[in-house]
Amino acid sequence: MKKMKLGALLLACVLLVSVFAGCDASSGKTIATIGDYKLDTNMFEYLVQNVAYMYESQGITVTGMLDQEIMEGTTGAQFLKDQALEYAKQNAAIEKLAKDNGITITDEDKESLKTQKEAQVEQMGGRKAYMDSIAEAGLTEEAIDAYSELMFLADKVSTALFSGDGIYAPDEAKIKEDLIANYFRIKHILVIAEEGSEDFAEKKASAEAILARVNAGEDFDALIKEVGEDPGMQSMTEGYVFNKDGTMYDNSGTMNTEFTTASVALEVGKTSGIVQSPNGFHIIKRYPFDEAYVTEHLAEYTGSYSATEMQNKMGEIMEDLEVEPTEEFDNYDLHALFKVDPQAATPGADANAPSASDAPSASDAEHSADDGHDHSADAPAEGDAAAE
Repeated sequence: MKKMKLGALLLACVLLVSVFAGCDASSGKTIATIGDYKLDTNMFEYLVQNVAYMYESQGITVTGMLDQEIMEGTTGAQFLKDQALEYAKQNAAIEKLAKDNGITITDEDKESLKTQKEAQVEQMGGRKAYMDSIAEAGLTEEAIDAYSELMFLADKVSTALFSGDGIYAPDEAKIKEDLIANYFRIKHILVIAEEGSEDFAEKKASAEAILARVNAGEDFDALIKEVGEDPGMQSMTEGYVFNKDGTMYDNSGTMNTEFTTASVALEVGKTSGIVQSPNGFHIIKRYPFDEAYVTEHLAEYTGSYSATEMQNKMGEIMEDLEVEPTEEFDNYDLHALFKVDPQAATPGADANAPSASDAPSASDAEHSADDGHDHSADAPAEGDAAAE
């Protein structure tokens, strides 16, 4: 599997929803029916590849475990197929929500999607390069188009039903109440340091010098820009918002224990001393997160509450959906999809193989790439989230 190119293409499809156009695609053979939703081979292959990429990104070589028994009576191949069906249940839930509420993809929507697809094709170097990338990733254009149209539909469902005056939209008063009662707004100055490294003492001395400047009354925000080494502070200029457990308000990450403990112990307007974490040395300041502030910035927070409401509603729908795999599902050979010789697979169990308990969810897939924001207050220099 071409992991990097496959990953880039999958994430372009999943995360940049609406990039690819919905069109009249050949449906392929039916893999399963889920309520009124029919899962065809094109979409099934796309979902399998997406699940596979999720594991590949965690360092698990999916193609090497297809014939391994990763749990009693279940091979890696069967596990991937079953997980793809779980993803497909989300597809079915989206379609049901849309159908039940009269939400459809209009001709105008299709034109918009077509325009966006053309722009994406051009960005990838033209039609041939685009199709070559699809083929190399083991995908079909039909599946990409269908999934992108489905995600466009999901966005319409979210806007119509879970935002503003939508019938499932969260109550703004309750959002404000939850935020004010349970969340903290924190900024910090990070000096990246690794305990045991040659420059550890030097880094600590640097942090102490910065703390002296803070205590002398220098502007904290100005110091963040001047000497702070957390790139997230450059993009999230209003600070990180998380609860007493360190979980970000939008569930995008979790602060480490040392940082969280020091943060929640602060009074509003106060700064900490030197706080050491696995990422280095922090000087932390707690900022106001009262009714006035939350009301002024409410639009920044409602989206995550709307997304939670939508996921909860879809979860209810998914519980009632019956999955009926066809013979095509039973006979589908993932070795052919991944172009792997069955004889080359390693027998026996793999300690790194996935299990049902750590299977990625459909919502994980939609948020698995770096979105340009560092959601951890303890991020390393390269900007990767350090959520636990």
